[in-house]
Amino acid sequence: LADRAQADRVMATDRRVMQSGIAEQVEEEIQLADGSPAWWLSTKAPLRDADGKVIGLIGASLDITDRRRINSELRLSEQRSALALDVAQLGTWRLDLDSGVLTFDARARQIGGADPARGAFTVEDLAGRVHREDWPRVDAALQASFAPEGDGHFAEEFRIFRVGGTMVWTMARGQV
Repeated sequence: LADRAQADRVMATDRRVMQSGIAEQVEEEIQLADGSPAWWLSTKAPLRDADGKVIGLIGASLDITDRRRINSELRLSEQRSALALDVAQLGTWRLDLDSGVLTFDARARQIGGADPARGAFTVEDLAGRVHREDWPRVDAALQASFAPEGDGHFAEEFRIFRVGGTMVWTMARGQV
C-alpha cells in the first residue's frame, strides 16, 4: 500500500490479531495506486510456531468493491421504491403459491382495512372479504394468472369489506 496512513490502518488490524491471538474477518477500505477506492474482505489469523507462540500473521483478502457498490445501489433502489409507494399511497402484497398464504405490507393492510396485528391471510380469507358478486371474477383472474399458458398477470378492480363492515373499492395488480 503506497499510502502510509492506510498502510498503518491495515497494520493496526494485523497487530491486534497477533497480540490477541484471535482470528478476525474485517472489511478494509483502501485506495488503489490509481486513486480509486476499493474494499477488501480480509481474514487474518495469528501464525504460530510448533510451541504455539505467535510468530506472524497469515491471511487472505477478497476484493468486495463490486459487491459493496451493488449493495449500495440496491439500498438506494429500495429507498426509491418505498418513496414511490408512499407518495402514490400504494400497498404491496405477496401470494405464496405453494402455501396459499397472502402477506400484505402495512399500507395494503390499511387500504383493505385489515387488522395490523393479524398474521398471514389465505386466499379463503380474501374470498370472505371480497364482495360476493366480485369474487368469482377475482378468483378466475387469479387462476388465469397461474395458468402455464397465460401471461402471469393479474389485474382486477373489486369491492372489499374492511373490518367493521365498511366497503371500499380497490384495484390489485400482480405478476406470477
